[in-house]
Amino acid sequence: MYIDPNLVVDKESFKLIEVNAICAICKGVIISPVQCMNCKKLFCEKCISTWKKTKKNNQCPFKCKNPTFKPPRMFKNLLEKVKFKCEKGCDQEIPYGDLEQHYNETCPKLVIDFKAKYFEYKKKYQILEEKFKNYKRDIEKKIIEEKQKYEKLNQEFINLKNGKLFEESPLRIFKVGPPTGRYCLL
Repeated sequence: MYIDPNLVVDKESFKLIEVNAICAICKGVIISPVQCMNCKKLFCEKCISTWKKTKKNNQCPFKCKNPTFKPPRMFKNLLEKVKFKCEKGCDQEIPYGDLEQHYNETCPKLVIDFKAKYFEYKKKYQILEEKFKNYKRDIEKKIIEEKQKYEKLNQEFINLKNGKLFEESPLRIFKVGPPTGRYCLL
């Protein structure tokens, strides 16, 4: 999102912070400000992130070596006091912190492309439906495997209970010693 500095309502009070409020990269009003701790210049968080990725070096636009970028403590509070005219032409004056919500949700001039939204949600639905089908298939497969294990164990238990397990085995059981319940297999 780009905020045009010409949309500022109170241009006189904005001039007091304008030097710091304009991003050196996009030349718009700073969005989510971050500050180079070396040169103290301010940038939009997205702009400096894109800058670092595309330049593939660890410099700020002002050639600072090994800079660190942190949100400035007080500056965002100053920006919160600035109001803007709507770029879409509605008559509202929007505080800095509410611009994104206004443009995406509440602006009376907001035009929603319902056809595009329909296809966007339809695609998301199809992806979720496919994931669900795969998950359901995996669960059904696991249920069948567990059922087979259960049936096998149940049959072994029934055979053990009925003494068939040892009749089928070439091993023989005989009791040893006093009635202690000890058995020996041969």
